[in-house]
Amino acid sequence: PEIVNAKSITIEHLLRHTSGMFNYTNDSLFWQQHLEPISKEKQIEKLAHYPSDFKPGTQYSYSNSGYYILACILEKVYNKTYDELLQEKIVVPLNLKNTYEGTTLRLENNEALSVLYSFSNQKWINGPLTHSSHILGAGGMVSTPTELNIFMTALMNGKVVNDKSLTLMKTMKFNYGYGLLPLPYHLHVAYGHTGGIDTYSSVTGYFEDEALAFSLTLNGYEESMNDVLIAMLAGYFGDSIKMPNPINFFPIQKDLLKSYEGTYTNAQYKLTLTVRMDE
Repeated sequence: PEIVNAKSITIEHLLRHTSGMFNYTNDSLFWQQHLEPISKEKQIEKLAHYPSDFKPGTQYSYSNSGYYILACILEKVYNKTYDELLQEKIVVPLNLKNTYEGTTLRLENNEALSVLYSFSNQKWINGPLTHSSHILGAGGMVSTPTELNIFMTALMNGKVVNDKSLTLMKTMKFNYGYGLLPLPYHLHVAYGHTGGIDTYSSVTGYFEDEALAFSLTLNGYEESMNDVLIAMLAGYFGDSIKMPNPINFFPIQKDLLKSYEGTYTNAQYKLTLTVRMDE
């Protein structure tokens, strides 16, 4: 089946979210079917049934549909799977160890559960887990904050794409580039992106003037991720830190905290840390 306006939609439109394609994750039916696997053929068939939101190139509207299609195009052009391309183009060259396309949750790989806090019984419970076949290039990735920082540093220093492509990525239209958006902190502006699915949420960015990469990943939270990020950046830039005030989910066990007191060293970074409990 043909996507509406397919002959008018360009790669740039898809990258900039200006294609007019309806965002399939905004469909209520998606959240009724997202737990079960789906074939690419079936997913594209579903995308083709949506009407266009606007004429391509005339507006901006974030659409996961476009990034799903982009991944399918990559697979067709290279005749390789999305994960194979990630490994070949990014993971292996940057020597990343914990970055790959997500499949089923693997706790033995230390992958984090999607969790929700139940206020009725005061504990965390397992949350929804969208099957990765629904996501593909729209965010179906597993990584860590450290490796996101490595990636962003490499990207912004011309080690992932060439200078011409990087310039295009940072050229904003409707306040969005090719897969990058500005992330301001007071007078400082980073290039980066946010992400989220189920109860997972993430943000990664890079301040060029400071050569600073930052990343935050969460698998369940009640406090605003933005508040946590602002507190992190305030600490780096020497500003007054307003600590988030998360709900105190669990009683503090003083004996357990006391057991962590001591002096710790790290030979690799030559650090000595003293931990103590103050009441």
